[in-house]
Amino acid sequence: MNKQEIYLDFGKTQPVTNFEVDEYNYAVLRSGEWYVFGESRVVALGHAEVKAYDKAQIEAREHSWVEAYNNALVPAFDYAIVRAFDNAEVKAYGHARVRAYDHSLLSRHDDASYVRIVRLTRIGAKQ
Repeated sequence: MNKQEIYLDFGKTQPVTNFEVDEYNYAVLRSGEWYVFGESRVVALGHAEVKAYDKAQIEAREHSWVEAYNNALVPAFDYAIVRAFDNAEVKAYGHARVRAYDHSLLSRHDDASYVRIVRLTRIGAKQ
């Protein structure tokens, strides 16, 4: 399992170590606001708000809200909302909504809707 770098603050002064882990070794975050760094792997459920940095992999599901920065990777499902910045990559499925900025990469699948592309974003082909 990758080392999970999950915090309650951006300054990394409040680490979180008591999180649920699913069968794929992803940390499960169900509600609240979280900051995720490094190569952490997280599933955001319910109304969780996650800000992902570095090479974190965040699976956004249900009604979660994710902001992805740097090289974060976010597959978004259900009614998740994702804002992607820098070189983040988002794969949108179902009814996920995405706003992609800067050099982020977005690919749409299924009936992902309400996708808004801003600035220098690259759009992958619908598969």
